[in-house]
Amino acid sequence: MDAYFAKAGRNKWGDVELTLARTKAEDLITAGQVMTDALHSLGMKDITFVRDTKKVKIYMAMVPVMKGGYGQEWNPKDWQEENSFDRLAADMERSNPGLYVCGRPSWVGKLHKIKSRGQSTAGLTILVEETNELKRIMAANDPKILIRGRQRFGRV
Repeated sequence: MDAYFAKAGRNKWGDVELTLARTKAEDLITAGQVMTDALHSLGMKDITFVRDTKKVKIYMAMVPVMKGGYGQEWNPKDWQEENSFDRLAADMERSNPGLYVCGRPSWVGKLHKIKSRGQSTAGLTILVEETNELKRIMAANDPKILIRGRQRFGRV
């Protein structure tokens, strides 16, 4: 195997992320234990290998902007906290088996303008892993993903 570490760095949680080049995930499975032993010898104890997958951005229409769903007053500041999208992403993953949210979702448009227009829904873009289940959902004539208890139209 001609693999080498192409990139190394820390993420926002302090984890060290190593990116390997010139290899495939299938090849790493057999070399996983050797690599783990080598990293342990360098003093790194909690090692996790994660397979990188292709990601796609999908657009979801008519998503409620209220943090808890319908029937509440909402404020654009509700969505400015670091973990403000965590519950929404977790809800989408639980409600749609095979859908894996990879990045922080983002609203389409400025929230203060959406609020000034009196809107209670807006478009949302979400970065997800391209899985067979996502391909099946998006191949439908009317592709929909369940968000906050309702099916919402989506497109890649």
